[in-house]
Amino acid sequence: NRGLVVAAVVNNRPIFRASVNQALVSRYGTQTLENMITEQLIEDEAAKQKVAVSKEEIEAKEQEILASFGGNVTLEEVLSYQGMTKEDFDQQIKLQMQLTKIIGKDITITDDEITTYIADNPSTLVATDSDGMKKEAREAILTQKVSEQLQTWYAAVKEKAKVYRLMK
Repeated sequence: NRGLVVAAVVNNRPIFRASVNQALVSRYGTQTLENMITEQLIEDEAAKQKVAVSKEEIEAKEQEILASFGGNVTLEEVLSYQGMTKEDFDQQIKLQMQLTKIIGKDITITDDEITTYIADNPSTLVATDSDGMKKEAREAILTQKVSEQLQTWYAAVKEKAKVYRLMK
């Protein structure tokens, strides 16, 4: 239970957990709080719109991400490099997929856009067959269009939300 009060001892002098917490909050608190608010607003909007992301969808997306590295890395290596846990990584994928489903439901992608994307970005595509390339191109275009609309969507969601920041 010592770790509950004292975080470390240096040359017989304690560094108290409260001091560590205070330093973390002063250095990273505002950004961390804003990230947590953003995540909660996305979760709330997904629940309101009945947007669900299954474990299978998350696992499939993980495999897509690994494949984009050329199949030469493991998930553990990616997580280590990013300094993330599997749970953090899965949560980030889930949030991104929720956003894609929410914002992307009204986005139209034409066959011409797909053809143009494949012609302009052949080196970014992992698939070698036509159907796979079209699927990858569609995903990339959808991601780009969702990104373009994200700020406007988020500003509208945030404006409607009741957020009270009590931490300074």
